[in-house]
Amino acid sequence: MKKQWQLKRAMLCTIFSFLLLVTCAYAADDWSADFDIGLDVSAYNTDKANADEGFSDAKMFLGISARQRLSERLSLIEDVHFRSLNAELGDRIGRDIKAVNVGLGAEYDLSRWIKLRSQTEFYLKAATGFLFLENSGLDQDNFNTNFIGFGWRYNNPASKIDGSYIEIGTGASERFDSSWRFIKNDIKFLYKLNDSGDGWKAFISSGLDIGTGDDDFRFAIGLTRDALFVADLLKGIAGKK
Repeated sequence: MKKQWQLKRAMLCTIFSFLLLVTCAYAADDWSADFDIGLDVSAYNTDKANADEGFSDAKMFLGISARQRLSERLSLIEDVHFRSLNAELGDRIGRDIKAVNVGLGAEYDLSRWIKLRSQTEFYLKAATGFLFLENSGLDQDNFNTNFIGFGWRYNNPASKIDGSYIEIGTGASERFDSSWRFIKNDIKFLYKLNDSGDGWKAFISSGLDIGTGDDDFRFAIGLTRDALFVADLLKGIAGKK
């Protein structure tokens, strides 16, 4: 089991690294990637007997989210994160299981038809993802998730809260007995720590997954910045400009 997990993790990291390199090479200024690190706390509600409910301890997470603008309206989004998640299969429940969360989706700007202030963006989002759990004890290779809904993003480079967004929609989450969830949402509030366009930003985020069956809520705080700083750091260590 452990060797299989290590192989999966190596394959995922290799595939995602390749995607980032290809995107970076061919997308030029239309490509961006952000590195996230922080702590999150989850709450889990279930009607199952002898299940561990309530709030978990704070768990560390980290990952990279990439975006490529394919056209004026359409953007491709990719992400991979290492974090602790809640999952279940039948009567078996795992709380805060270490997992790799890999996602791929698209956003389509609807601002042309829905008139908002110039520094805001209203969009349609569709995404799918896979959760690979470590030592879960659950007899399933991976868990699939998906989301379709609408989002609102604040785009104003001069503002401290540039990039903050709210998304709400519906989708499936096979982490739960009930595969289709009535409501799924994701909220992220960003705050620039300095005036540099590629400097660190603090963030607060929350995610809600509710409907028939069990419910999951996640709250996180952390830091994010342009992931290219890693390449600049390596160049500095190597003594290159």
